[in-house]
Amino acid sequence: MEQISLRRVFPGNFTRRSHWAVDRAKNFGYALRQHDYIYARAVKDEEEIESLCEIGSDIGRSTAWFSEIAQTIDVYEQGAFWIDICKTQCYNQQKAYGRIRNVNWYDTGSISITEVLKTLPKQYHAIKLATTDVIDYVPLLMDKLLPKGRLFIHEEGTQNSKNRLVKMLQDEYNMCINRADIDLFVAKHK
Repeated sequence: MEQISLRRVFPGNFTRRSHWAVDRAKNFGYALRQHDYIYARAVKDEEEIESLCEIGSDIGRSTAWFSEIAQTIDVYEQGAFWIDICKTQCYNQQKAYGRIRNVNWYDTGSISITEVLKTLPKQYHAIKLATTDVIDYVPLLMDKLLPKGRLFIHEEGTQNSKNRLVKMLQDEYNMCINRADIDLFVAKHK
């Protein structure tokens, strides 16, 4: 597996938790797409969640933030190498910001998001997914979401795909959509 370099990022105007980020100076072509303030906004006014499923951990950053509101988190990530990075990133937050509790890490190997969703062993109170064209996964997400559950969806695609996603969640699934950021949506049943 290709090695990557990480650099320490200290708290600034938009962060409560310092974090590690991929060092773009040593990993050419990498573009940082997510920042901690996105997750800070997402969890700021949320009620506690009993069980959260994360498909991808954003190098451990989103897991650290969601640990503030989730009693248990099941993280599905590709490869032991990435899981080790995510674990280190996530658990380093305990020293400064309090205990990160009940996180279970699962290596998905090389299976697709669709296969991960199909093989989840249970339903969850909340699910977080970050990818492009999330709309393709919405039916599977809804199957794995408990009634009155929440979706944290980071749609990394075009504005058109974001508009279609919001319309589908509102019209077909009767969900209320809040925008935590330009790309991150929180969807709840009405």
